[in-house]
Amino acid sequence: METLYKPEDIDSALPRHQDKDLIIVDTAGRCQKDTEELCELNCFIEKLPSASKYLVLSATSKYTDMIDTIRCFGRVGFDHLIFTKIDETNTIGPLLAVLFKTGKSLAYITNGQKVPEDFRKANFDFFNSRLFPDANY
Repeated sequence: METLYKPEDIDSALPRHQDKDLIIVDTAGRCQKDTEELCELNCFIEKLPSASKYLVLSATSKYTDMIDTIRCFGRVGFDHLIFTKIDETNTIGPLLAVLFKTGKSLAYITNGQKVPEDFRKANFDFFNSRLFPDANY
């Protein structure tokens, strides 16, 4: 693991990790309403033009807050969504509504506190098991 604080540090850090299959760049939590923070985030993203970009949303967030966050971060640009804290909510309706409303794809979910064990690819069976808990899949 390596911590970078400035976009300029990316150029020197990437060669040290070229043997890795996956490099995850986790930016510190950003407020979608803070223009300065969004500009700073954009500087990091511009240094990695070919990288896939994921917006991480808590499954416990309200629907309207998730839509607002997606709208604001859409200005910076992202490719896919990740829902975290799936284990902390009893309802997935708002999550499905977000996916339908935005047309964004859901790439991953987290279902617990242990990373990477609880970090998994999103799939249809997950949603089916939450919508129809008594069915056998």
